[in-house]
Amino acid sequence: MTHRKPKGQMKDRILESRVTWGDGFVLVYSITDRRSFKSIMTYHQMVCSIKPKPVVVLLANKSDLEHKRKVLKSEGRQLAEAMKCPFYECSASDGFRQITDAFNDLYREGLRKKKERKYSLSPRPLRSAMGKLFRRNSSKGNLLTAGPYI
Repeated sequence: MTHRKPKGQMKDRILESRVTWGDGFVLVYSITDRRSFKSIMTYHQMVCSIKPKPVVVLLANKSDLEHKRKVLKSEGRQLAEAMKCPFYECSASDGFRQITDAFNDLYREGLRKKKERKYSLSPRPLRSAMGKLFRRNSSKGNLLTAGPYI
């Protein structure tokens, strides 16, 4: 007999593995569902616990259903401010302009953070030390020979 994990734990592990490999995150809630809005902070905290300073965009969906609205636009803005990320309200069924803008923002912010990491000084000493230890054979492109320091 095998011991099965509860579905909630399994979902959390799957989500965590995706967060580990993700470069940017779009957190989406429905303006017609307060529960989906309340769960956003939990997901944001999970992302932040795995990725320091993640690239995030908050997206409120179903703006075409104004008559069924349960979450105010101002509440979405406040949440985005607390999470320090851009906020968009859109409708997947009405158009794609706001959705396109949200993903473009996510992409630009991801590029900016990637450049910051690339030019950070912390990984350079390790790269430099590894370069001294190993030399690439330029004709084959393989890691073939040890440098003179071994």
